[in-house]
Amino acid sequence: MVGAPAGAHPAAPAEADVTWLDALWVGAWQACALMPGGSRSGTTITGGLFAGLARPAAARFSFLLSLPVILGAGLKELYDEYKQFVAPDPAKPKSLFASSDEVAALVVGTLVSAVVGYFAIAFLINFLKRYSTEAFVVYRLLLAAVIFVLLAQGLLK
Repeated sequence: MVGAPAGAHPAAPAEADVTWLDALWVGAWQACALMPGGSRSGTTITGGLFAGLARPAAARFSFLLSLPVILGAGLKELYDEYKQFVAPDPAKPKSLFASSDEVAALVVGTLVSAVVGYFAIAFLINFLKRYSTEAFVVYRLLLAAVIFVLLAQGLLK
């Protein structure tokens, strides 16, 4: 880096600088979330960090990566609810479209989830601007240790 002080490191790339290879790398890390106890955001943020992204950029990219999956899952659920409304299966619960109260609850729940999710993501990104992911790593390791102890003592099955 020309003009950089001795020992300086180049700035980590922002999400605008993510290449297709970086995106595929982070996507492969997303597959790790399929393991029991895996966290989709945790694995994709880790993949972004290993790709060289700054912590906030890795977090933003992680959550952007989730949008197609969440949208697809939501649309599939709406489609399934519509099918249950049009052709009810008595073995299944009634459709969310069966009454205006249930539709209103669905709309309000979706909006509240979107707002709370937005603020939770904003909090996490601001947190990651100042602090490392060590707190999350320690939390996950401590929780795993507690679960193993409970399993070993037969308190969990």
